[in-house]
Amino acid sequence: MPSCFGIIARYLILSCFVIMFIACHVNKQLLTLQDSKKAGFISDGSYVLQDPPQGKSRIYVYRDNGLVGSYLGYTIRIEYNPKTDKKGRPNYQNYQDSLGYVMNGRTFFADIWAGHTVAISAHTESTSYILFTPMEGQIYCIRANMKNGFTMPRPNLNLVNKYICEEAWIDYFSSDNIEFQNKWRKHYNEQAGRILIEPSFVAEARKKQELEDSLRLLQAMEDSNSNSKLGENAKSSNDKDSNKKPSLKKPAVKKPIVKKSITK
Repeated sequence: MPSCFGIIARYLILSCFVIMFIACHVNKQLLTLQDSKKAGFISDGSYVLQDPPQGKSRIYVYRDNGLVGSYLGYTIRIEYNPKTDKKGRPNYQNYQDSLGYVMNGRTFFADIWAGHTVAISAHTESTSYILFTPMEGQIYCIRANMKNGFTMPRPNLNLVNKYICEEAWIDYFSSDNIEFQNKWRKHYNEQAGRILIEPSFVAEARKKQELEDSLRLLQAMEDSNSNSKLGENAKSSNDKDSNKKPSLKKPAVKKPIVKKSITK
């Protein structure tokens, strides 16, 4: 019959394995295109949330006043068309923008480019990330809390629905949050952090637009030159006609034909 010491030892060992398993588990959300469409929503008259500008999606982020990791804050980053490893995981160090910094009871929102797969991630002991495709004109809301890790608390990012987002925004939003984010972005820029680096597809689209504009301008100039030449040719022709001297030759007068009568 096992002793109490043996039972306690087994319990502790089992607990350690459970803790290690939970700690090693990567918190992630992987959404298909269809799931991404379902996860988004519009303000629809909400006095708390607002729709994004044209061509963009809006990301609302909030963090509860939870006890786990209450002393820690972390940066939330975004990578467009993310490069993932063999296990489909994005790299936290590969990013084009840092959307904001979350601490207990903090909120922020950011407008991002729509129609491209993105990885939104955060990192302390390990990385938590969400892979999805934001749709144009849609709102997405992220609850950015923390959960226990192996050596320290880690981020726990999850998409939530419109109702939960509105309630959280009512509870936690304040003008102090806007001031806090502005100060953070200024500090982050001073530390040479990458904020608002233009995604490659935006640069490509801009170059394409510039090329199309140049071609249109060139075509307009050619059309203008062509019309100008036609006008000059027409004027030259009119001038030639007006400069022609009138003919001094009298018009030929037809003589009447007189029939001779023959007398016998």
